Amino acid sequence: MHDILRGSQGLDHPAALDDLAQDPAPLIVLSGEEATLVAFAAGWHRGGGCTGRLPGLRLTRLDALRDQHRAERYAARTLAGAQGILVRPAQDQAGLDPVLNRIAALARDTGIALAILPAGGAPDPRSSLPLSTLSRLAALCDSGGAVAAQAALAQLALAAGLYAGPVAGPKLLPPVGTWTPEHGPGCPLAGLEPDTTRPRVALCFDRADLAGADIAPIAALTHALRDRGCAVTALFRADTQADSAWMARQLTALAPAAILSTRPGAPVADSPAPVLVAALLEADKPAATLAPTPDFAGIAAIRSAGARDPHLQFTPRRYDICPDRIAAIANRVIGRIG
Repeated sequence: MHDILRGSQGLDHPAALDDLAQDPAPLIVLSGEEATLVAFAAGWHRGGGCTGRLPGLRLTRLDALRDQHRAERYAARTLAGAQGILVRPAQDQAGLDPVLNRIAALARDTGIALAILPAGGAPDPRSSLPLSTLSRLAALCDSGGAVAAQAALAQLALAAGLYAGPVAGPKLLPPVGTWTPEHGPGCPLAGLEPDTTRPRVALCFDRADLAGADIAPIAALTHALRDRGCAVTALFRADTQADSAWMARQLTALAPAAILSTRPGAPVADSPAPVLVAALLEADKPAATLAPTPDFAGIAAIRSAGARDPHLQFTPRRYDICPDRIAAIANRVIGRIG
């Protein structure tokens, strides 16, 4: 699941070190990208991991294993008890060969099913699984999203000789589309309500947030605008020029009463509708760095370390929703429509 974080994530923060004190589990995912780990956490819960429909899982930040002694302790305590390990180094994550060599040696010695799948690259030859399985796992990781993560866990479990329940829903996340809290990603036309008399708000956001299964701010904004009498069409896109053109075409066709974007600089300049920006920030990016502009609607959420997941023994970094902030943003949108 490609690098979708904005700003420094502090992968070697105290929570990452605490998470190294993990008990063994059948499956382990190690990644250099925070969003990958959060997506796999969402996929495991979606797949019924708590009820035994997926094997137990541990999630670990690769950067926390750069220290040799720390890595050795983690290998002996946690990795050695696994039956399947998926490693997802980030594209810019250099200097990990000692860690990967240690994991590969452990897998060879103990028969662990190992998939090393660098982001944006071919499967690593130190992997122990067949190329067909590695290719399928790589495609799911590249896609991103909770469903793809669940499917990757199921694939890894089966490769390790473990049970995994069926995966419902489309496995691959498209580069563009609409999204609703009720149905997830979908076709733009499917998100339109026929002959609505309510003002329509186009809510534009990053595919990256959907790929990282960190979509709570979009859900909260959608519900807040609906509660204020609006019809909401949430549109996501990736960062290519073609995706930007797609977004511009959708906004032209929708002719919304207002546009709310979590992407500053989104292709909406030609729209006659008022355009407002709701910021999504990292905890280590001061809000003071935001330049006040007339279209700034407020800070919708701040991504920070949350509560430790007792099932996964992992502390995720997710967007923290403040209802008052969400309400204030929705009120500003309504004020611009009126």
